[in-house]
Amino acid sequence: SPIPHVGLLLDLIQIEPTKENVVRILELLNRMNELRLNTLQLRVVSDIGFAVNLPHKEINRGSIGSEIRSRSSSSKKDLHWTKFLTWGTVQYKESSISKVIDYAMNLGIQVIPEITTVTRAGGWHRTGTLMNCPLVMCDANQRLGMAANASDPDLVVYTVNVLLSLLEQFKNPPYIHLGYDEREQSRACYEEALQHSRDTHQKGGKQGFAYGEDNLGLFEQRLQKALDYQDIPETKLIRWENTEQVIYPHRAGDITHHRFSSLSTTSGENDASFFTSTGLNFREKSTSAWDIYQSAQNLVSSKENMGNYPTGIIAMVDVVNDKSWKSFDMDHKIIAFGLGIHDKRKFSSEEQFNILLDKICTSLSCNNTTLGTPYRDPFEYACNKRSHKVPENVLNENYFMKKSRE
Repeated sequence: SPIPHVGLLLDLIQIEPTKENVVRILELLNRMNELRLNTLQLRVVSDIGFAVNLPHKEINRGSIGSEIRSRSSSSKKDLHWTKFLTWGTVQYKESSISKVIDYAMNLGIQVIPEITTVTRAGGWHRTGTLMNCPLVMCDANQRLGMAANASDPDLVVYTVNVLLSLLEQFKNPPYIHLGYDEREQSRACYEEALQHSRDTHQKGGKQGFAYGEDNLGLFEQRLQKALDYQDIPETKLIRWENTEQVIYPHRAGDITHHRFSSLSTTSGENDASFFTSTGLNFREKSTSAWDIYQSAQNLVSSKENMGNYPTGIIAMVDVVNDKSWKSFDMDHKIIAFGLGIHDKRKFSSEEQFNILLDKICTSLSCNNTTLGTPYRDPFEYACNKRSHKVPENVLNENYFMKKSRE
């Protein structure tokens, strides 16, 4: 294949961290190797949780450069940041992650970590950097809009230290995926936080952060400067395409990862590196293995239409549970994806393709691997849904600690 990086996306936050599931991930890596897929993208921080148990270390402000460091709050106590990142859906032991990464590398498969940053930031709820918007957090329709305080320089400190630890644990991956930047989605969170801030100000307290494009852009600038200080260039940073169809002047990361857009209608990508998952969401039941095969073939041949190959093609296994693995036909779709990337033969019909697919699936014993866990809402206790009340201290660290022990 002319594509440097082809592989799968797994959301670790939705996969139970059991020994059995670690073994199943290793089995999936074997399947990827058989299909000549060389990249595994692991989502380790999302809007609902933080999946990896990183090494215990102090906040290191020296890692972000003097310009950023001078703006960071010197009055704040340097905290063991990992203690904040232990409550949520799941958490893998460092040894388990290392086993997956080492196994992948031995097979020639590179592993790329994916996190969220300032938007879709619910997974960072233990860092003390989230905006005070419990109504948004407790509304399932708005929860993706949970945001961190973009004007807080300490958020850059937390983010950079997490990224440095991930770089070490993931054995210096070729890229780091910094997730989303849909800023309008977070407007309701910022506006709710601003109202709380005004109420506090009227009671004699300090007024806090208001929603503003300048603040979000400033965070992105600070993050990029801090990463530049660590010799992590923008050309190593991937971001999901903005589904709000806004191109911001300041965004850390040069590489766009497309999910929905047609590459032929994407401006500016002819001259830049880009990843794509367009047409490759395995969780769509209406999307068949035949559809996946055709989408993969079309993406591999995209140079004919665009003048440039994608840098990476990543199929989104994403979030599944063990009961739905077969209902989503994951095994056939994974094989169909590999065939679409590497196989140049033409099939006269979908039926003819499925005959070959079944033969390959039988030869690979492909019905034995399942991954996932039933979805669990990490904010359920804090939101107190049964009484439909939002506790005033819903974002308070001690409240979370108490509830996580119940």
